[in-house]
Amino acid sequence: MRKTLILTVITLLMMIFLASCGTTVGINTLVPSVVNMTGYKTVAVASVKPYDGSWAYKDRNYPEIRYDQYTIPTPDSLVRLINGVDWSVPAEDTAEYITKIVEKGVDQGFYTVLGARTTDRLIRSAGRTTTVRQVLLDEKVDALVTGAVTDQRIRSYITAEVRTGADKRNSFYYYLNWSASLRYEYTVQDVNSLSIIDTYPFERSYSDSFLIGYLTPDGDFIFSSSVSNSTFDFSSRFRSMSDNFERVIRDRLTPHYAKSNLSLAANESKDESLEPGYKYAENNMYREACEVFEKHWNTYRDFVSGYNTAVLYYACGRPDEAITLANEVFKATGNDKALKLNRELVNLYETNKAGQAQVEGNKTTSVSPQQDVIL
Repeated sequence: MRKTLILTVITLLMMIFLASCGTTVGINTLVPSVVNMTGYKTVAVASVKPYDGSWAYKDRNYPEIRYDQYTIPTPDSLVRLINGVDWSVPAEDTAEYITKIVEKGVDQGFYTVLGARTTDRLIRSAGRTTTVRQVLLDEKVDALVTGAVTDQRIRSYITAEVRTGADKRNSFYYYLNWSASLRYEYTVQDVNSLSIIDTYPFERSYSDSFLIGYLTPDGDFIFSSSVSNSTFDFSSRFRSMSDNFERVIRDRLTPHYAKSNLSLAANESKDESLEPGYKYAENNMYREACEVFEKHWNTYRDFVSGYNTAVLYYACGRPDEAITLANEVFKATGNDKALKLNRELVNLYETNKAGQAQVEGNKTTSVSPQQDVIL
């Protein structure tokens, strides 16, 4: 039910944003996390363990060169270039980067967050007579986030293309083709009960192909202008593949505010008495704008002023009145847009209410039979 509600609201917020046009009113909604983190106040994030498995090209210094129908020469300068590149997986760099991503994803202002440096130090301080669990409890830690890169690979090969010129002589064009895959998995544990709150894997992949250079009919190898050290910077590729993890971690593990825009109904009748309301709204003066539209609604009971008053009620922190008014506008005018607004406001209100409950509530967890946290 919780996941369905959150997905529905996220979809709603996107629809509201995409459909917004004209004068809009900004709405902040406190969205609860996908995982029930009610009552957790202090969260510790341990360093991500780097990938320690094998990789595709550990037994050779450069990628294979694939031939098709021709016997392709391999220029010495091309071999020197490939031999000069570090094709190994940048495991430590990637793990450090993902650790920072996890810290940022969790730290949305609703928890006291212990970063990896502090958390690692606390874990190391546990001895024969003191468990990691007890060390963390002494620091008032409610939940521990651990994780590891479980797969990180680079696959690469070189292809060559034969081009025959007008003089019937062949030139050979060499392309580097490579792909990278990355998998990271985290676990969140309740420090007191030792129960597992959540485990979730992320997977990303990337592929690219570009011209390295070409061998002329006279035997000269000409490097492409795109070839540089940055071209082979695999660390940056893996970092960019990790960037999206932050948003997913935020959505799963912490309440967070989502910004949406509700559009005011357009002044199609060109009623000059409503124009100040739009001007106020454009300058984020929502209370003043509300007064303009509310006065018009109370006098004329028309759709535009009623609809806009409902939107501005919600923006001014009067959600109950906004929801009720949207329904009244529908009954008075028969305009389906008012009924749709009523439903949108109800969804936003219920989502915000669930987010508040998650922030303010007390946790309830089951007890695990294990004796200490899993690292």
